[in-house]
Amino acid sequence: MTKREELEKVKKEIQKNEKKYISKLKKKREKLQEEVDKEGCKELVGKTFVYKDNSYSCPKEKKDYWNVYMKVIGAGKDYGVDVLTVQKDDDGRITIETQRLNEDLMGYVPCKKSIFDIYFKKYSDEIKSKLEVKPNSSQP
Repeated sequence: MTKREELEKVKKEIQKNEKKYISKLKKKREKLQEEVDKEGCKELVGKTFVYKDNSYSCPKEKKDYWNVYMKVIGAGKDYGVDVLTVQKDDDGRITIETQRLNEDLMGYVPCKKSIFDIYFKKYSDEIKSKLEVKPNSSQP
């Protein structure tokens, strides 16, 4: 075997092992990233956030915007957080819902828990008041 052939053989061996080694390292990195993400999610439980100036498409005036208040209520076994959101949109529609967010909280900024609590109570009370049926004197 010539020196050139031997050199090519060594290069191929290096490339083969390099790919295997890099592949192993990438898998390890992905696993560690997932674990770090899970821990980060657990740290968010109990924290409250607000998404300011939410809107439907093409808002024209200040009244076309509203805030969405969110509280992280749990961290799943996999990546993601369970949240409770509350909002009253520009049409007066109130939504209080839970959902799983698997992406980051882009657009949300931290807010005081007391602010979240104020709006949660306000919108909950508004919904409750609409459920109170008042007797109609015209019905038997």
